[in-house]
Amino acid sequence: MWDRRIVLFLCLALAFLCFIGTGYAKVDVKIKLEKSNLGTIKKTHLPENGTVTINNGVISIDFGETHSGIWVWYYKGGSNVFWEEPYFGYGDNYPVTLSTATVYVTYPATGSPDVWYNAVMGLDLDGDNVKDVNITRSIMVPSSTKYFFVRYCIENIGESLDNFRVFQGVDYDAGNAGVGDEGGYNSSGDFVWTHDLDDGLGTYVGFKGNLPSTHHDVNHFSNMWGDVASGVLNDANYYAGDVGVALEWDLGTLNAGETKCLIIKYGFADTYDELRLMLIKSVPGMFIKPVPALSALTGIAMAAMLAGVALLGLKRKT
Repeated sequence: MWDRRIVLFLCLALAFLCFIGTGYAKVDVKIKLEKSNLGTIKKTHLPENGTVTINNGVISIDFGETHSGIWVWYYKGGSNVFWEEPYFGYGDNYPVTLSTATVYVTYPATGSPDVWYNAVMGLDLDGDNVKDVNITRSIMVPSSTKYFFVRYCIENIGESLDNFRVFQGVDYDAGNAGVGDEGGYNSSGDFVWTHDLDDGLGTYVGFKGNLPSTHHDVNHFSNMWGDVASGVLNDANYYAGDVGVALEWDLGTLNAGETKCLIIKYGFADTYDELRLMLIKSVPGMFIKPVPALSALTGIAMAAMLAGVALLGLKRKT
């Protein structure tokens, strides 16, 4: 025997939990998800981009919702990143920086190790002022390690997108400054790296993905960003000086409604061999549970609320 008020309460509770899952409960924001299953919801306010700071006792990471900088990611008392930023593209279009995205779900100001934090945003990939994808950019810093993970889950909220590509560039400036650094690409391990040569720390930093990269870039940092923005990486293997490094992953066709994920592992080390072993081991595959599609979770929440409202008209069963 169920009282309709109890059923209504359960439905509304389910709806609330789904909103928690999407992150909407964290920010006072109404959004428009162009081309999504939700229809159009008027966008009235958007929170400004923010950064989460996570310290695991070995590394301290300031990680932005769309990019990271300036002089962040601390290890052994030195900052190791001047600027970090991803780009996304499809077809023959130039890649688009995530910095142009509309942020829907933000990071908290501080975080704890061993917890995934998600920022969700919409991105227009072809300049028509309509969002083509929702991107969830997530970070997790394991306890007492010299590495952390970043996950991108890209949900296509429009038409099929062919030749979909993800670019990740980093101007490291390892050990506080980068004028005298060196960097390169390791083909057997499929990772890029940078080595501090001018600050006395000798730190090695680098990253790789859980998917094989298609191209890489090792260049003066300004040229590296130009290569990324053009969508044509130089595939060089070494550069001495103020180096920037990047990787490209080709994800093929992203069908309408489809979500694909990429996980990147970033490491900090005292020797090249330590960095190499760190990056080629324990790069997570898709066994890490992907972030549920933003439109799917919100749709469940709306359905639960509608079901609860409908029950108001039912008679109590006896």
